[in-house]
Amino acid sequence: MKLENLKEKLSIATDPHDIVEKIKEIISIKKQFELTKNDRIESRVIQIEKTINRLSQIEGVDSEKIESAKEQLALS
Repeated sequence: MKLENLKEKLSIATDPHDIVEKIKEIISIKKQFELTKNDRIESRVIQIEKTINRLSQIEGVDSEKIESAKEQLALS
C-alpha cells in the first residue's frame, strides 16, 4: 500500500524537490522488497538442502538422483 500511495503522490507532485524525495522513497521501498524476496528464496534453498541431506541418509534412495538434485540446486 505504501508504494502505491507514494506513486500516487509522485503523480500529482509539482515541486522538483518533492518529486526527487518521492522517487528516493520509491527506490528505497523497492530495494527493501528485493532484499525480503532474496531472503525468502535463500530460506527456501536452505530448506531444500536440508531435505536433500535427510533423503540421502535414507537407505534405498537413489544416490544418483540425490547427487543430481544437489547439482541442480547448486546451479540455481
